[in-house]
Amino acid sequence: MKKLLLITFAIFVLGIGNAQATDYLIESGYFGDLIIGNYDTLLMTGGWGDNLSIIDYAVATIENTDLPIGITNLSLSGYGSVYIYGGGIDYVEADSFASMNMTGGSLNSAALTGYSNIFTISGGHFGNLTITNDDCWFHITCYDLIYDGTYLNGKWADYTVFQIELIDQGISTYGQVIYHEIPEPATLLIFAVGGVFLAKRRKI
Repeated sequence: MKKLLLITFAIFVLGIGNAQATDYLIESGYFGDLIIGNYDTLLMTGGWGDNLSIIDYAVATIENTDLPIGITNLSLSGYGSVYIYGGGIDYVEADSFASMNMTGGSLNSAALTGYSNIFTISGGHFGNLTITNDDCWFHITCYDLIYDGTYLNGKWADYTVFQIELIDQGISTYGQVIYHEIPEPATLLIFAVGGVFLAKRRKI
Protein backbone atom coordinates (compact mmCIF):
# COMPACT_ATOMS: atom_id res chain seq x y z
CA MET A 1 0.00 0.00 0.00
CA LYS A 2 2.83 2.39 0.88
CA LYS A 3 4.54 1.70 -2.47
CA LEU A 4 1.30 2.46 -4.33
CA LEU A 5 0.88 5.78 -2.51
CA LEU A 6 4.52 6.73 -3.24
CA ILE A 7 4.12 6.03 -6.98
CA THR A 8 0.86 8.00 -7.10
CA PHE A 9 2.53 10.95 -5.36
CA ALA A 10 5.48 10.89 -7.80
CA ILE A 11 3.13 10.93 -10.79
CA PHE A 12 1.19 13.81 -9.24
CA VAL A 13 4.35 15.86 -8.68
CA LEU A 14 5.61 15.22 -12.20
CA GLY A 15 2.23 16.25 -13.54
CA ILE A 16 2.48 19.58 -11.71
CA GLY A 17 5.98 20.18 -13.13
CA ASN A 18 4.83 19.58 -16.70
CA ALA A 19 1.69 21.69 -16.22
CA GLN A 20 3.86 24.71 -15.33
CA ALA A 21 6.02 24.38 -18.44
CA THR A 22 6.05 27.10 -21.09
CA ASP A 23 6.25 26.49 -24.84
CA TYR A 24 8.32 29.15 -26.63
CA LEU A 25 8.27 29.84 -30.36
CA ILE A 26 10.84 32.15 -32.00
CA GLU A 27 10.21 32.80 -35.67
CA SER A 28 11.94 36.14 -36.16
CA GLY A 29 13.43 39.13 -34.32
CA TYR A 30 15.98 39.50 -31.55
CA PHE A 31 15.56 37.79 -28.16
CA GLY A 32 18.65 38.94 -26.24
CA ASP A 33 19.06 36.59 -23.27
CA LEU A 34 16.62 33.71 -22.77
CA ILE A 35 16.52 30.99 -20.10
CA ILE A 36 14.22 28.01 -20.51
CA GLY A 37 13.79 25.48 -17.71
CA ASN A 38 11.32 23.43 -15.70
CA TYR A 39 10.30 21.25 -18.68
CA ASP A 40 9.91 24.28 -20.99
CA THR A 41 10.19 23.76 -24.74
CA LEU A 42 11.53 26.05 -27.44
CA LEU A 43 11.08 25.85 -31.19
CA MET A 44 13.27 28.27 -33.13
CA THR A 45 12.65 28.66 -36.85
CA GLY A 46 14.23 32.11 -37.25
CA GLY A 47 15.46 35.12 -35.31
CA TRP A 48 18.67 35.63 -33.39
CA GLY A 49 19.95 36.31 -29.88
CA ASP A 50 22.98 36.60 -27.61
CA ASN A 51 22.54 33.95 -24.93
CA LEU A 52 20.24 30.94 -24.73
CA SER A 53 20.32 28.76 -21.57
CA ILE A 54 18.58 25.38 -21.44
CA ILE A 55 18.23 23.87 -17.94
CA ASP A 56 16.04 21.63 -15.76
CA TYR A 57 14.72 19.15 -18.34
CA ALA A 58 13.93 21.85 -20.91
CA VAL A 59 14.16 20.94 -24.61
CA ALA A 60 15.09 23.28 -27.47
CA THR A 61 14.70 22.52 -31.17
CA ILE A 62 16.69 24.73 -33.53
CA GLU A 63 15.40 24.40 -37.09
CA ASN A 64 16.74 27.69 -38.44
CA THR A 65 18.07 31.10 -37.39
CA ASP A 66 18.50 34.49 -39.01
CA LEU A 67 21.96 35.76 -39.93
CA PRO A 68 25.01 33.54 -40.36
CA ILE A 69 25.20 33.24 -36.54
CA GLY A 70 21.74 33.20 -35.01
CA ILE A 71 22.76 32.25 -31.44
CA THR A 72 26.01 33.59 -30.00
CA ASN A 73 26.17 31.44 -26.86
CA LEU A 74 24.10 28.40 -25.99
CA SER A 75 24.53 26.73 -22.59
CA LEU A 76 23.07 23.48 -21.28
CA SER A 77 22.86 21.88 -17.84
CA GLY A 78 20.52 19.99 -15.52
CA TYR A 79 19.19 17.50 -18.11
CA GLY A 80 18.60 20.20 -20.71
CA SER A 81 18.56 19.04 -24.34
CA VAL A 82 18.98 20.69 -27.72
CA TYR A 83 18.23 19.33 -31.20
CA ILE A 84 20.02 21.22 -33.99
CA TYR A 85 18.61 20.72 -37.48
CA GLY A 86 19.64 24.03 -39.06
CA GLY A 87 20.64 27.62 -38.41
CA GLY A 88 23.92 29.01 -37.10
CA ILE A 89 25.35 28.82 -33.56
CA ASP A 90 28.72 30.20 -32.51
CA TYR A 91 29.41 28.42 -29.20
CA VAL A 92 27.76 25.69 -27.12
CA GLU A 93 28.83 24.66 -23.63
CA ALA A 94 27.37 21.68 -21.78
CA ASP A 95 27.97 21.93 -18.04
CA SER A 96 26.46 18.76 -16.55
CA PHE A 97 23.79 16.17 -17.38
CA ALA A 98 22.96 17.62 -20.80
CA SER A 99 22.53 16.30 -24.32
CA MET A 100 23.10 17.77 -27.76
CA ASN A 101 21.91 16.25 -31.02
CA MET A 102 23.01 17.70 -34.37
CA THR A 103 21.96 16.61 -37.85
CA GLY A 104 22.35 19.89 -39.74
CA GLY A 105 23.10 23.58 -39.46
CA SER A 106 26.37 25.17 -38.43
CA LEU A 107 28.17 25.15 -35.06
CA ASN A 108 31.54 26.83 -34.72
CA SER A 109 32.65 25.47 -31.34
CA ALA A 110 31.43 23.23 -28.51
CA ALA A 111 32.75 22.23 -25.09
CA LEU A 112 31.63 19.42 -22.79
CA THR A 113 32.97 20.71 -19.48
CA GLY A 114 30.96 19.03 -16.71
CA TYR A 115 29.65 15.57 -15.96
CA SER A 116 27.53 13.11 -17.95
CA ASN A 117 27.15 15.12 -21.16
CA ILE A 118 26.41 13.47 -24.50
CA PHE A 119 26.82 15.04 -27.94
CA THR A 120 25.43 13.07 -30.89
CA ILE A 121 26.14 14.25 -34.44
CA SER A 122 25.33 12.88 -37.90
CA GLY A 123 25.43 15.97 -40.11
CA GLY A 124 26.00 19.70 -40.44
CA HIS A 125 29.08 21.90 -40.26
CA PHE A 126 30.99 21.70 -36.97
CA GLY A 127 34.24 23.53 -36.25
CA ASN A 128 35.89 22.27 -33.05
CA LEU A 129 35.20 20.25 -29.91
CA THR A 130 36.74 20.20 -26.42
CA ILE A 131 35.93 17.57 -23.79
CA THR A 132 37.35 18.06 -20.30
CA ASN A 133 35.82 15.12 -18.42
CA ASP A 134 35.98 11.38 -19.15
CA ASP A 135 32.30 11.07 -18.18
CA CYS A 136 31.29 12.93 -21.37
CA TRP A 137 30.91 11.33 -24.81
CA PHE A 138 30.84 12.40 -28.44
CA HIS A 139 28.88 10.01 -30.68
CA ILE A 140 29.44 10.44 -34.41
CA THR A 141 27.64 8.57 -37.19
CA CYS A 142 29.31 8.76 -40.60
CA TYR A 143 31.37 7.02 -43.28
CA ASP A 144 35.16 6.55 -43.28
CA LEU A 145 36.11 8.30 -40.04
CA ILE A 146 39.84 9.02 -39.73
CA TYR A 147 41.64 10.89 -36.94
CA ASP A 148 44.92 12.49 -38.00
CA GLY A 149 45.98 13.67 -34.54
CA THR A 150 44.20 17.01 -34.82
CA TYR A 151 41.09 16.57 -36.97
CA LEU A 152 38.33 14.04 -37.37
CA ASN A 153 37.81 13.56 -41.11
CA GLY A 154 34.94 11.69 -42.71
CA LYS A 155 31.74 11.82 -44.75
CA TRP A 156 28.15 12.23 -43.62
CA ALA A 157 25.39 9.93 -44.86
CA ASP A 158 24.90 12.14 -47.95
CA TYR A 159 28.68 11.87 -48.65
CA THR A 160 29.36 15.49 -47.68
CA VAL A 161 32.97 15.69 -46.49
CA PHE A 162 33.57 17.13 -43.01
CA GLN A 163 36.50 18.00 -40.77
CA ILE A 164 36.20 18.58 -36.99
CA GLU A 165 39.10 19.86 -34.90
CA LEU A 166 39.56 18.14 -31.53
CA ILE A 167 41.10 20.26 -28.77
CA ASP A 168 42.55 18.63 -25.65
CA GLN A 169 42.18 20.21 -22.22
CA GLY A 170 43.21 17.94 -19.37
CA ILE A 171 42.18 14.74 -21.18
CA SER A 172 42.21 13.43 -24.74
CA THR A 173 39.07 14.60 -26.52
CA TYR A 174 39.56 11.85 -29.10
CA GLY A 175 39.44 9.30 -26.27
CA GLN A 176 35.80 10.29 -25.71
CA VAL A 177 34.73 9.78 -29.35
CA ILE A 178 32.43 6.86 -30.17
CA TYR A 179 32.25 6.07 -33.88
CA HIS A 180 29.07 4.62 -35.39
CA GLU A 181 29.92 3.52 -38.92
CA ILE A 182 27.23 3.72 -41.61
CA PRO A 183 27.22 0.49 -43.65
CA GLU A 184 28.01 1.02 -47.33
CA PRO A 185 25.02 0.46 -49.66
CA ALA A 186 26.79 -2.51 -51.26
CA THR A 187 27.20 -4.12 -47.82
CA LEU A 188 23.51 -3.62 -47.07
CA LEU A 189 22.63 -5.21 -50.42
CA ILE A 190 24.76 -8.26 -49.63
CA PHE A 191 23.02 -8.66 -46.27
CA ALA A 192 19.60 -8.29 -47.91
CA VAL A 193 20.36 -10.91 -50.61
CA GLY A 194 21.80 -13.24 -47.99
CA GLY A 195 18.67 -12.86 -45.88
CA VAL A 196 16.42 -13.74 -48.83
CA PHE A 197 18.60 -16.77 -49.64
CA LEU A 198 18.43 -18.04 -46.05
CA ALA A 199 14.66 -17.54 -45.94
CA LYS A 200 14.24 -19.64 -49.10
CA ARG A 201 16.42 -22.42 -47.66
CA ARG A 202 14.27 -22.59 -44.54
CA LYS A 203 11.12 -23.11 -46.65
CA ILE A 204 12.63 -26.10 -48.51
